[in-house]
Amino acid sequence: MSVSQCRVDWFSNMRFVCLHLILFGLWIVVKLPGVPWPHFDPTYVGLAMAATVLENFYVTVNHLHRKQWGILSCVRDLYSKNRL
Repeated sequence: MSVSQCRVDWFSNMRFVCLHLILFGLWIVVKLPGVPWPHFDPTYVGLAMAATVLENFYVTVNHLHRKQWGILSCVRDLYSKNRL
């Protein structure tokens, strides 16, 4: 199995989604007023940046994976029809 396939499998896994829902949910809960934990990221800029970077990475990996399989299937179809 290739490295890119492992990344795609991880990013399209529900464990990945649940892990990040829990992580970002805890980030927001910790920042609520009245929570006795030390506060960080007062304007939620860090949360927005982390979510944006993660989303861009996810989209890029999935786009490249789909593009790779799209090209391979196109070549396979052409080859099977003896057009190459």
